[in-house]
Amino acid sequence: MSDSELEKAQQFIHCSVSESTLKGYNKCWEDFIEYCKGKHQDPYQCDVPIVMKYLVQKGKNCGISRLYVYLSAISHHYRSSGRPSPCDDTRIKMMMKGKKLLIQM
Repeated sequence: MSDSELEKAQQFIHCSVSESTLKGYNKCWEDFIEYCKGKHQDPYQCDVPIVMKYLVQKGKNCGISRLYVYLSAISHHYRSSGRPSPCDDTRIKMMMKGKKLLIQM
C-alpha cells in the first residue's frame, strides 16, 4: 500500500464516527490515559484487568450508558491504531452485562 493509499485509509477510519462522537471518545480516552499513568501502564499495552478496574472506578460515578461510552472510546482508539482491543474480552462483556442487570434490580 502506498503512502497516499494509507493516508486515504486513515481518513476513512477517521470518518467512521461523527465529529461529536470522536470528540467524546477523545475526552474519554484522555481520562483513560491519565488512569493508566497513575497505574504505571501504557494505555495501548494494558491488560484486561486494568480496563476492568478502570470501568469499575468510572461506574461509581456514572450510569451504564456512560460506562458504555468509556468502553467504546477505549475500543475505538485501539482499533483505529490497528491493535486488538482488550474491550473485546469476554470478562469485560460479562462484567458490563452484570452491571446492567444489577441496575435493573
